[in-house]
Amino acid sequence: MAHRRKGVHLALALLAALPAAPALAHHGWRWTTGGNIELTGIILEARLGNAETPEEQAARDALDADDLGAARDAYERLDAELELATNKRADVQYALGGIAEEEVRWADAARHYGRAAELLGSFVNLHKAREFAWRAGDFAAALPLGEMLIAAAIAEHGAASADHATALNDHALTLRATGRYGEAEPLY
Repeated sequence: MAHRRKGVHLALALLAALPAAPALAHHGWRWTTGGNIELTGIILEARLGNAETPEEQAARDALDADDLGAARDAYERLDAELELATNKRADVQYALGGIAEEEVRWADAARHYGRAAELLGSFVNLHKAREFAWRAGDFAAALPLGEMLIAAAIAEHGAASADHATALNDHALTLRATGRYGEAEPLY
């Protein structure tokens, strides 16, 4: 019985740590044969972000019914929602990078801008990520970002654009900082 009480206290502590736990309490608990408490999956899934969305449920229902067209449509809607969420996360990371930049915390700015570039590899995000990796002295990170920046500049603005020239120059600065002068010179 003491083991069971200890489990109850552990589970209550876990629930207290979860902000939405009171709203989910109606889903209840069950005892396992070993005497440990197990929360039903719905509580943990909802709090850990693994709960199924309506689009996921619609897709699964369509797959179960062998309706591939409806499943494809549901997954495409879900993909569009996730892309929007990813873009918003990139914007948040970019904003955090801007704050770190204003506070002259180059390593933090590099981390946030780098995350923004991972989430959304746009010219703007890659430019800031490469610049602040370089400022923070993380040339190993700045080198591949410079290469991606050149590709993004061409893709977004064209090979004859000022942004392409900026990307080439920025990448040359990183190459020069790593002692690769022969590779840097033609990029200036």
